[in-house]
Amino acid sequence: MVEFFQTKLDRLFVDYSKVLEQRAMMLKPSGDLISVSTINGDTEWFPFRANMRIVELKREIGEKLGLKVEQQRLIYNDKNLKGDARLSDYNIGCNANISLIMPLYCIPEHLDHVVFDLSWEFPAVNPDFLDATCMAFEKDEFIQVIDWTHSSNEYYLNGSIKHSEKNLTGPGAKTGHQTIHVHLKRVPGKITHLYFTLSSWRSPNLSEFRNPSLKFYEASSENVNLCETTFGHALSSQAVIMCSAVRAGTKWQIFECGAGSLVAGNAKCYNPIRARIAELIDNEL
Repeated sequence: MVEFFQTKLDRLFVDYSKVLEQRAMMLKPSGDLISVSTINGDTEWFPFRANMRIVELKREIGEKLGLKVEQQRLIYNDKNLKGDARLSDYNIGCNANISLIMPLYCIPEHLDHVVFDLSWEFPAVNPDFLDATCMAFEKDEFIQVIDWTHSSNEYYLNGSIKHSEKNLTGPGAKTGHQTIHVHLKRVPGKITHLYFTLSSWRSPNLSEFRNPSLKFYEASSENVNLCETTFGHALSSQAVIMCSAVRAGTKWQIFECGAGSLVAGNAKCYNPIRARIAELIDNEL
């Protein structure tokens, strides 16, 4: 009788993580393989060759997913895989899993004035707010920060990036947001990376705030959202690197910062955030 009811309970309370794992193994082709997974968990399998160059793997990913090589970032053990290296250079073996990060949006060249709108729900009890920040880099060298206390910069950034300076809310509002306006055509040519972060002001982490999110739109079409992403996974962290805008020739691409996006630091002390961003950029160079 005990075994009968145990069987019933096992059917009612299925461990779906094991089900998904078993399903993935059932779908896995035969032979020596590696898997490539996107942030949302979609996985593709590719033949494994230890001497395969990263750029060759990117070409195979491109053929299967219709994604250009230059639009791909491959991450393994928190390291960005560089195109001229081989799988063996990163100790990537058979059955390893590589993370694929794709652009959230490729900004057309005709777009100039764009807006990053970072929002959150205020804590129910403790009065606090989040700080939206843009950090400009020339490769891995920090150039300038734009936030609510440094709302613009003419010398280094030609006034191309402007912060709203305050929380955009109405009386009794439960949701706060700050906007960062970027005039892309005025961004000095030496600036290669713009990183957008959210950090708590007083709280030790973001768990006091619900639903931190990012919206991105053209200034003249506020209601047409070009891309959006949320960051529920970041609540245990003091700050989150939300996304980056990376210059690719004359164009800009927006990437979600999947690997290594959780970090210490805030507007009172940006040093940990700056250091982590420099590491992320250095890995991709």
